[in-house]
Amino acid sequence: MTALPLYDLLARRGRATSVPAGDLARFADRLVQSALADLDLIADYERQYGAASGEPEFDRLVAQSIAGLYDQWARQAEQLLDRIAELASTGTAILDAQRLTDAHGRTRARLAVSPQQMADANRQVREGNTIPASELRNELRARLRARVQVSNSLRPRRSRS
Repeated sequence: MTALPLYDLLARRGRATSVPAGDLARFADRLVQSALADLDLIADYERQYGAASGEPEFDRLVAQSIAGLYDQWARQAEQLLDRIAELASTGTAILDAQRLTDAHGRTRARLAVSPQQMADANRQVREGNTIPASELRNELRARLRARVQVSNSLRPRRSRS
C-alpha cells in the first residue's frame, strides 16, 4: 500500500484532466489485493515466529512486534478504505472492497486486546484457571431469567374487565 501517494496524485489529476475512472478503479483493485496479501503475510509471520520460544522476554518482544505490524496494516487499510469510499460515491465498485473492510474490522478487534492481555489469558489456560463453557452458559441463562422476572414484575398489570 505504499502506492497510496501515487494513487492520490492520479486521482487529483483525474479530476483536473481525463484520467479515466476505470484506470483509478483498476489501481484501487490492485491496492486492495496488495493490502490483503500484506495481511496474509503478517499472519504467516505470526504463525511462524509467534509460537512461544520458552523465553518470556523474547516472546513478549515478538508479540509486540507482530501487534505493531497489524496496527500499521490497519492504519494503512483505513487510508485505502477512505479512497475506496470516494470511488464508491461516484458509482465505481472495487473488487474485494468488502473483504478488505471485513479484514480491517477483524484486525481492529484483534488489536483491542493487547499482547500482554493475550499472554495473561494463555497463562491462565495453562494453569487451569478456566471456567467450563457449560458453567458459563448456565450462569448466563440464570442471569437472563432473573432479569426477565424483574422486568415482568415491574410491568403494570392489566385488569380483566
